Amino acid sequence: MPLVPTRAGTLAYHVRGSGPTVVLLPAALHDHHDFDAVSADLARHHRVVAVDWPGCGDSPPAPDPHAVTAPVLADGLEDLVAGLGEEPVVLIGNSVGGFAAARLAIRRPHRVAGLVLVNTGGFLPMNPIMRLFCRTLGTPQVARRILPAFIRLYMQADNDLARAARDR
Repeated sequence: MPLVPTRAGTLAYHVRGSGPTVVLLPAALHDHHDFDAVSADLARHHRVVAVDWPGCGDSPPAPDPHAVTAPVLADGLEDLVAGLGEEPVVLIGNSVGGFAAARLAIRRPHRVAGLVLVNTGGFLPMNPIMRLFCRTLGTPQVARRILPAFIRLYMQADNDLARAARDR
């Protein structure tokens, strides 16, 4: 699995197939396995690049995990796509992966051939209550206690792939 240094930290990615490049971008706390159900089919006609965000899957943690935000992940995606050397690419992004994909398309449209955005976020201004919620949930002591239960409630896994993602 290749590794590439980016502004978000070192990103691991998995490549399969050949043809036009499709980059798969998971949600926060998820990894390239989120796309296992579709990557083999995509790889029949495309070069599929499935990304792991810092500290997820096969990517090492960022030097400062607290500094990794949605915009920083978008910066990392920009670095990764530039490093792939094959442009333009199609981006398929879920949640923060969709945010990163959309931002790359806005900032560097010549690098993007197409977008598939799933359940993206991050485009609305944050109000004080949401900032407090995110800051509190992002505190390591709180995250360790709350995230396991929060993830199980939020994911509502109803199939084997969703259960595997939830458990990871």
